[in-house]
Amino acid sequence: MPTIGALTIGQSPRADDLTREVAATLGPDFRVVERGALDGLQRSEVADLAPPPGDYALITLLRDGTPVKLSKPRLIPLLEARIAALEADGVDAVLVLGTGPFPPLRARVPVVRPQAALYHLAKGLAAPGRVGLLVPLAEQVDQARAQCAAIGMDAVVAVSSPYGGDQLADAVRAFARADAALCLMDCFGYSNAMTRAVQGALGRPALLARTAVVRVVAEIAGS
Repeated sequence: MPTIGALTIGQSPRADDLTREVAATLGPDFRVVERGALDGLQRSEVADLAPPPGDYALITLLRDGTPVKLSKPRLIPLLEARIAALEADGVDAVLVLGTGPFPPLRARVPVVRPQAALYHLAKGLAAPGRVGLLVPLAEQVDQARAQCAAIGMDAVVAVSSPYGGDQLADAVRAFARADAALCLMDCFGYSNAMTRAVQGALGRPALLARTAVVRVVAEIAGS
């Protein structure tokens, strides 16, 4: 049975939300082994990973459900250490459960870094129309716009945290005004329920990061 390493950028387990949907999407023919970049860290150590001004910021959950912001550059060594542990667990491929633009990560098995695949997929599905890009942090808006421009994707970017707040309705209205052909839910914290809410309000398709990329990983590991 193929084994997928599910590597969250926060703490594992995330079985109550994220990995439950990952496993359901993969189906019974796959085994999932989960690890988290922040596993074993104390609160003070997590605080040391906060993004300084100008750093690429990510958002995730601790084991108790507390949302935290992290610096992507400071997270890389922890991700690589957890990949090594997953390889020791015998995984066939690793899925990074975060949509930031991660650099190549040291590994012996295939590692899927979702963002490039998701952005190109959204661009192709929406063409020749515009993509509504939903991100969780205001700090990510300018970076997301630059990444869209780099691949020639016509996108309007809006913010809504998957971990609280009431910005989703405002984001959907922004996509509607821009006549977006498709919404890309650009964070692994967004759920199937949130995707259905966007689709219902916008009247257009929505692409959910956590399920779209999982299907790609299944193709890789299953082969």
